[in-house]
Amino acid sequence: MSGLALITGATSGIGEALARLLASKGFSLILTGRNQEKLEKLAKELTVQKIIVADLSKREGQERVLEEIRRSCPDLLINNAGFGLYGTAHTLPIEKQRDMVEVNSLFPLQSTLVCAQTLIEAKKKGTILNVSSVGGEYPTPGMSVYGATKAFLTSLSQGLYTELASKGVSVLASCPGMVSTDFATRAAGSPVEKVDGPVMSEEYAARQIWRQIEKKKEKKIFSSYYQIGSFLATHFLPVSFVKNLIWKKVKDRL
Repeated sequence: MSGLALITGATSGIGEALARLLASKGFSLILTGRNQEKLEKLAKELTVQKIIVADLSKREGQERVLEEIRRSCPDLLINNAGFGLYGTAHTLPIEKQRDMVEVNSLFPLQSTLVCAQTLIEAKKKGTILNVSSVGGEYPTPGMSVYGATKAFLTSLSQGLYTELASKGVSVLASCPGMVSTDFATRAAGSPVEKVDGPVMSEEYAARQIWRQIEKKKEKKIFSSYYQIGSFLATHFLPVSFVKNLIWKKVKDRL
């Protein structure tokens, strides 16, 4: 599989790792992010067709990327951009939480639908992968809004997977656990020295996502630690127990 891939949030973490991996697979790339300098550096290193500097919490940035999707009709769209916030929702700035909903949920909703419409009109098959999170599998006190955005994204992707299957468009939800990026530090607003549970590298996460794309697997939770934990949390353990456990862990990072 190769072709044209558009990746949001491509300047660091999983997004950058995916850009490097897809370039090695022969994909031409359209990369988006907020950091122009990092995008330009990647463009020099990889087979980048175009870079788009865009803040996906703002309407102007969203429209810039949506217009590119309509114009280029990518074979593969990866909605990777996203961020979280640690803290109790009532004490966090509402504007920042609204931005999180825009980036994590509302923009992926728009880009997924626009890409699907564009592919169908062009009579092309394609894949849309939304990078969600294992944190969307159950309530996440201390990150309540973040968890809700990811629950939305996973549910949306799974519904569209069925709706669009006959059209040749695969919509996939990828649900990684904790990744060794600056996510925790950004979410806490200060350095986080230790997190509970195994932490995977962004390269490992990118490889898992690529395998999911190859197999067109509807939903994938990784790694095995998070697969087992999610299964227990959603099938056997009381919701109150899961919530209290998560709350205890998150409070240590506040």
